[in-house]
Amino acid sequence: DYRGGGRASARETANWVVAGAIASQILSKVGVTVLSYVSAVGSFKTSKSYKDLNLSVIDSNIVRCPDMECANQMILEIESVQKKGDTIGGEITAVALGVPPGWGNPVFDKLHADIGKAMLSINSVHGFKYGYDGIDISSSKGSQVNDIFLDNSGKTKTNYSGGIQGGISNGNDIYCE
Repeated sequence: DYRGGGRASARETANWVVAGAIASQILSKVGVTVLSYVSAVGSFKTSKSYKDLNLSVIDSNIVRCPDMECANQMILEIESVQKKGDTIGGEITAVALGVPPGWGNPVFDKLHADIGKAMLSINSVHGFKYGYDGIDISSSKGSQVNDIFLDNSGKTKTNYSGGIQGGISNGNDIYCE
């Protein structure tokens, strides 16, 4: 379509929504729940971890942010930019709860690579980061962000790795932005 939109329009998005709804039903049968929410719009970003938010209220506002105070600021920012005839960027956070250890492959089919590919396939997505909830990994020392295994189950004391180690799920929550 020469007027814009083209193949990246709502016609494509509708298919993704249907596929996601089916995948959600399949994952629920093995105890996995996937949630996502808006965590930033422009300069307004929630400072709270997903663990400190009530994720059941994601759909309670038009920006889908579970941090109500931040959501109100985001709405005002969007309205302000819209009045000027412009748009504003943002960030989402996705969380997968109940993922068992062992999903993925350590060499050619790494779980974080597959998630990254899926996330970067979404129109207008320009970056992807997994793990390190609230920590700037690029400026941290390894000793500050190393996850220590608790036992043979794969669970770790912390979850800086975002539930994925060596390309394989470790049983902790998987989260990404």
